Amino acid sequence: MALNTVLCPALLMIAAAVHAQVTAVNSEYHEWNTAAWSNGTPISGGTAFLNGNSFVEISQDPAAVAQGIRVGNTTAEFSTLSVTGSSLRALYIVVGDAADSNAIFKQSGGSLSIENTANLDFEIGNPFNSASMPCSSNVTFTGGTAKLADVRFNLRANRATQFVVDGSRAEIHCDRVSAATAAETSWKNGDLEFRFDAVGIATLKVSGELALGAKNQIDLNIDGAAYMGRDIRFVLIDAATISGSFANIKITGFSQGASVSLVDNDIVLTIP
Repeated sequence: MALNTVLCPALLMIAAAVHAQVTAVNSEYHEWNTAAWSNGTPISGGTAFLNGNSFVEISQDPAAVAQGIRVGNTTAEFSTLSVTGSSLRALYIVVGDAADSNAIFKQSGGSLSIENTANLDFEIGNPFNSASMPCSSNVTFTGGTAKLADVRFNLRANRATQFVVDGSRAEIHCDRVSAATAAETSWKNGDLEFRFDAVGIATLKVSGELALGAKNQIDLNIDGAAYMGRDIRFVLIDAATISGSFANIKITGFSQGASVSLVDNDIVLTIP
């Protein structure tokens, strides 16, 4: 019993140290579970940084886990996190962490799960800093299943932010979609874009509020150039509630034209 009493505090200290883990990967292509992370493969209590011109892909089992993932932690350079298979689970993801970083998140397969917390969830741009030079934070879904908790466009004067639903194969759920400008007096509008494939488009499902903002902070862009189907009606966004309005709505690529309307808290595209 005495031996156990001595060891337990030590074991607790080791566990605390593990859960405080911060690890980074730098430049070139990496597979999540085999990359040369600076402090070992990320764990559920650790933070992962993608630095420099790094490209990290999640495609192989075992599942990838982390407390948080910060994509783009180096000024001006590009970092990419790509989910093509397996699964990723985290408390939050920041796409574009450093003030002037360029960051890309894309999912074409597998599953992504973000937990809803009181602070960060799925952030397009870091909410706690401003860009001093042109940079971009881009998010694209072409396939797989994503549960994103709260999605936030963190708008700044020099930061371009984009969320793209590309085609009909992705299943995307979130609790809320909103935009935040911090203390800035001017900003680039966020770009919410739907790119049709030959058969249609996936619906962005919002279990709570689509908060477009009183200051009109988000543009809606719809590209139907690849669509080859018959005249039809598509639900682009299925939300519980909608507040505010889009700053601009742009529809291109439909040879016969198309229109957008609000129907029972759904954003609907109709091809006549």
